[in-house]
Amino acid sequence: MEWYRPGAVVLQCGADSLAGDKLGCFNLSMKGHANCVAYVKSFGVPMIVVGGGGYTIRNVARAWTFETAVLLNEQLPEGTTTEELQCISIMSRIQLLFDTDFSLFTAV
Repeated sequence: MEWYRPGAVVLQCGADSLAGDKLGCFNLSMKGHANCVAYVKSFGVPMIVVGGGGYTIRNVARAWTFETAVLLNEQLPEGTTTEELQCISIMSRIQLLFDTDFSLFTAV
């Protein structure tokens, strides 16, 4: 980062490197994977973070939710279940940041 000094970083968070992935073999923990995101974030360079990879869908959902929390400086409660992750307040935070309507049916 010091040598190249990029104006922005595109970080592709492939969940196929997580332990338990059907095709991957790196066996990273979810926290270890998120630590990579936190490390890149620590440089203070604007980031575009995208998903990719991941063939065990529950691992993918957990990882991307956890990494979104890391990016937004949110703390997820320890022991949060997959079902709770689907309803966590991060979506509300994203809605506030991007003025996005996540309603199924929107006004025309």
